[in-house]
Amino acid sequence: MGLADTLRHATVDDHRAVEEAELLKSIFRPDFDLDEYALLLGHWACFFCRFDPELALFHSAKYSYIPRLPRVDRDLAYLSGVTRRPRVRSSYDGWLPRTDSERLGAIYVLEGSTLGARLICKRLTERFGSHARLCTAYYAMRTVHWPGFRAFLDAAESDDTVDPDAVVAGARSTFGALRDYMDVSACGVLRITATASVGEPLPV
Repeated sequence: MGLADTLRHATVDDHRAVEEAELLKSIFRPDFDLDEYALLLGHWACFFCRFDPELALFHSAKYSYIPRLPRVDRDLAYLSGVTRRPRVRSSYDGWLPRTDSERLGAIYVLEGSTLGARLICKRLTERFGSHARLCTAYYAMRTVHWPGFRAFLDAAESDDTVDPDAVVAGARSTFGALRDYMDVSACGVLRITATASVGEPLPV
């Protein structure tokens, strides 16, 4: 079994727990609105504010992490005029991926999330219509070719500097942090309100 499959099997329950998080589940409710979307983006911004700088340190000639925070910030600015990132509390505040092996595990989680974001982007377009093109820079982003990334993971396992157990631990901790950041009952609620309603033009 390659590293990609090892990660998938080891994180099945962690992945499922993130999908059940309150903020992410709200996207598929019929009455999901722009205020809730602004709230969701605010939590993503807080998450990437912590994780992007660490993941940018990952060293590989075959992969470069693309920071997500600039896109989330752009969406928030269009949607609500919010440019600051209020604090979100998480039980994982004391943890960040500090080694390349842990970073690789975290990157596995976030690249998989970006792959799944295509379904969410479609949902946002259905719900918000023309608004979506102005405030889905994050969910519409494309980073890696997933089969190629899986091959990269499997090849990385043969690198003496990569610790597979640390990769799995990094992925599981990242899923845990995501679960916290996407569950308002676990980390508290940000106060971010959209400046437009569905059917109204967004500020440009």
